Order: sequence, then C-alpha cells, then structure tokens
Amino acid sequence: MPEYSAPPQEPSLTPLQRRSIEIDVAQAFHSALTSERGEEAASALFRQAVTLLAESSADTFRARYPEPTLESLWEVWQVLGGEGRLDLELDELSAHRLRFHVTRCSYAEMYQSRGLEVVGAAFSCDRDAPFARALVPGVSVTQSKTILQGSPRCEFEYTLETR
Repeated sequence: MPEYSAPPQEPSLTPLQRRSIEIDVAQAFHSALTSERGEEAASALFRQAVTLLAESSADTFRARYPEPTLESLWEVWQVLGGEGRLDLELDELSAHRLRFHVTRCSYAEMYQSRGLEVVGAAFSCDRDAPFARALVPGVSVTQSKTILQGSPRCEFEYTLETR
C-alpha cells in the first residue's frame, strides 16, 4: 500500500479555522468513545489523544526554539494568539517564572457558540500544560482558571526551578 502524501499546495488555515474543523472530529470521537466505553474511559482516551497532539505541536515549535525558555514560551503564546485570537496580558516574565492571563479567547467563543464548552475545554485548555512541558522541559504549569469554566479570564503560571 503506498504511503499517503499531502497535496503539494494545501490551503493554509489559521489556527482558529483549523481548531474549528478539528473540534467537530473531536466531538464525534468523544461521543462515540463515550457510547462504547463509558464517560470515564472516553475521557481518559481523549486526554491521551490531546496530550499527543500537544507534544506534536511542541515539536514543530522546537525547530524555531532549539533551547526553549519561558521567554520563548511567551513568544509562542503571542503567535498562537495573533490576529486577535487571544487577548493576552503579561503579569511577569523572568528566567524562572511566566505569569499571564487571557481576557478574551476566540477559541472559547467559538466553542461556546456551538455549545461545545466541555469538549472544547478538554480539546484546547487541557492541551496547554502538556504543550508547555513538551516545549520547555522541567517547567511546572498552573492553569487555575479558564474562560470555558466560567471565569472571566484564563490564568497561567509557568515556573522553572533554579538548576
């Protein structure tokens, strides 16, 4: 069987457009898993899939940041939030700590408009910590609040211990 190769010139999608397409597949996948295996098993498998997606995404950024730091993680957040996708407010950036919050999230708005808050949170919000750990080895992640959980903002703190 021949290997699949992508067409030479696939149309370029924004991250929001891509996520909008992916969430439909994710919702169907989650529903089918829940019917087949129950909520607990479905959620565990879904988390596994989201972690794999996060790690794969971090690999693509690692080419740009071969020795990633918290500063490069902040740059990545700005890229992902570009073109008005996220309103980010930086609270602290040092070699050992990055703290910021998101006051508007077009991803959350898209999920909410489609009634997909729960799957959207699992698919997007739960991706943030494994992505950061895959990109910046040794980072600890605290994501205390999210818009999709009903908070007015998402709060993030990334910490690197002194080595």
